[in-house]
Parts: sequence; C-alpha cells; structure tokens
Amino acid sequence: MTEPVRHRVLLRGNPSSRPDGLERVLVRGGFQVTESAPATPPDLLLYTPGPEVTSVAEEVRLLATDTAFGGAPIFVLLGEGRASAATEALLAGARDA
Repeated sequence: MTEPVRHRVLLRGNPSSRPDGLERVLVRGGFQVTESAPATPPDLLLYTPGPEVTSVAEEVRLLATDTAFGGAPIFVLLGEGRASAATEALLAGARDA
C-alpha cells in the first residue's frame, strides 16, 4: 500500500496573527507544515499579515511573484478589522482571503 500524499503548507507572515492551534489542526489533517522555505515549492502558502502590515496587497504580490514559491496558491488569513484588505489580497493574486 502506498503512503498517502502529504501536501506541503508554507506558513508566512506574523505567527502571532495566526489562530491558536492552526498548525496542530493542519498537521492532524495530514498536511506537512513548515515556516521556512522548502527546497521545492510548497503546495500552498498560508499568509497571516500582522497589524504592522499597511499593504496586504503589496505583500501578496511579492509572495505571488517570488520564484521560490513556484506559483503556489496563496491563502490569506485576516484578523479583525481587516475585512477591507480581503478584496485587495484577492486582486493582488491570493486564491482566497
């Protein structure tokens, strides 16, 4: 029997902006989770901007065009009070926000 595929998730952004237990839930869900850029592009990138980030769109554009990530889909988790940044993130290349 072959071993199931473990999709690789790269976490970027501010760790303190992530929901508590996010990494644990992803690992239990069968994902391989890392915060450092792997040797090969990840299957998806999960970005959590901190409150100090003034332009989520610019950050997403940088992530989307970085060749180290190989065009992996970007998902953005936004904290309270950042709902307006969702549209900006989507227009900048995020798959979902």
